[in-house]
Amino acid sequence: DAPPMAVAALERMDALYDLTSSKNAELRCRWQRLCIRHRAAFIVPHVVAFVVTVGRMKFVRPLYRELGEWPEHRQAAVDTFKEHRSAYHPIAAKMIAQDLKVTD
Repeated sequence: DAPPMAVAALERMDALYDLTSSKNAELRCRWQRLCIRHRAAFIVPHVVAFVVTVGRMKFVRPLYRELGEWPEHRQAAVDTFKEHRSAYHPIAAKMIAQDLKVTD
C-alpha cells in the first residue's frame, strides 16, 4: 500500500548493492518482485532469465503472477511460461497456468 518508488531510486539501490546480479535465489526473487511492483522495466529481462533457470515454485510462481499483472509485460510472462512449461513440476505448471489464465 506504500506509494511507488521512483525507478531512479531502484536503479541507485542496484548500483550500490548489485542486487540484480546476486546469485542468491531468495534475494533475487525479492528484489525482482519489488522492481516489478514499482514498474522498473529494467528488471524484466532478468526476471525472464531467472524463471527459466530456477524451477522452485516458491520463486517462479510469484514472479510469473506479478509479471502477468503488469499489462506492458504480461505477454512476456505468458510466452516465457508457454515455452518452458514442460520444465516445471506438473503442480507448479498447473498453478502458474491458472495464475496467468493460460489454457492449452
